Amino acid sequence: QKISFKKESKEGTYSVSLATKTKTLIKYLDKNDNKRFTTKSKDKIRNLKEVLETIQNTTYAKTYFVNKSWSEPKAVGHELELIPTNDISKLHIGDTITFDVLYKGKALESGYVTAKSALAKNDNALFANVRKGKAKFVLTNFGQWMFTVKNKKEVDGITVSDTASATINIK
Repeated sequence: QKISFKKESKEGTYSVSLATKTKTLIKYLDKNDNKRFTTKSKDKIRNLKEVLETIQNTTYAKTYFVNKSWSEPKAVGHELELIPTNDISKLHIGDTITFDVLYKGKALESGYVTAKSALAKNDNALFANVRKGKAKFVLTNFGQWMFTVKNKKEVDGITVSDTASATINIK
């Protein structure tokens, strides 16, 4: 990922973000007791005997860039967000990166974040516990890193699953 700034561009930390449309997946039994999956609405499933589970998933992604000097990025309003809290432009191998982990704008109380380096595709991911909305990692490689958090909850018999990622380049 590359981005260029004009000389007159404002200094600070920039982010590019996206959110997918919420997708629904239904796990069900057909009339022959076979387990099946579909993205169709319940009323359009042929041979439906019983709905076993309904999952709604939304994915959020951000990447961060620093122009000349670091400024702490703000939340953009996604259901689930990872926001770096230390100067990402000065991070090197062996340094610690910290994140605020937010769910609906408030600190996510528990969970875990994974970190994967693009240069070490065959290595296992790193894991960090989320404690009171904070997660931190010691960086083992330079290059592009993707940090990912997932949050699942039950709402009216539906599993709502959100996934958020943050991509950062390390020198």
